[in-house]
Formats: sequence, C-alpha cells, structure tokens
Amino acid sequence: MSDPPRTRVRASRVVYENPWLRLREDAIELPGGAAGTYSVVEMSPFALVVPFDGERFHLVGQWRHPLGRFAWEFPQGRILGRPDAPLEEVARTELAEETGLRARRLTALGRLDVAAGISDQEVAAFLATGLTPG
Repeated sequence: MSDPPRTRVRASRVVYENPWLRLREDAIELPGGAAGTYSVVEMSPFALVVPFDGERFHLVGQWRHPLGRFAWEFPQGRILGRPDAPLEEVARTELAEETGLRARRLTALGRLDVAAGISDQEVAAFLATGLTPG
C-alpha cells in the first residue's frame, strides 16, 4: 500500500493553551492545491487501565462534562505536570487514585490514537491483574 497524498502545513499558530492541552491552528494546502485550515488538539499520552480480578472488570463512574452525563469507564488519566511520566507509572497511579486498588501485574495491551481526526493524543492500555486493596 502506498502512502496517500498528504496535506502541507503552510503556517501554524497556537490558538489556546492551558495545563491540559494546546489548540493549534494550521493553514494547510490540500493535495490538489486548495488551501484550508485544520485545528489540532495537542495533548500528552494517557494511560487506560483494565482492572480484572479474575471474575470481574472494575469500572469507575464519574460525571463527564464534555458528554453532559455520568459515565462508567475504566480508570484512566495523566499525571498533571508530568507529561513525560512513564505510562506504566501513570497506569498504577490512576488505578490507585480512582479505585483504591493496586496491581501486582500490569500487562501492556498496546497504544491507540484517541481521536486522530482532531487530536495527536494517544492512549496506552494496560491489563491490571493480581489486584489488592490500597
């Protein structure tokens, strides 16, 4: 499979930034030569933990403002102020903070792009087994 045509970035500027993300706007040229604008959300990677006790998976429930509702999900997150923290450390931290559990074993499941059409963020997923309380 050959590489598809690519866009070319003609200029780039930061539109907004806070401790969690940066929003970048790129002036681009499409493969056919037409000009366009692309907005990109830049965020550091995060860890997602799938805690399994041998019988059940453990979820956490919390209000998610972007969704406008309460959601059940696997523990996940980043360590604020440490965007380069090792993702296994992030996974262990999130598991403990969100569930009160610790894992004897973390198995890397892989990495995925979260929303490749708008963001450069990726998630590293881990299976947590050998769970013990706090």
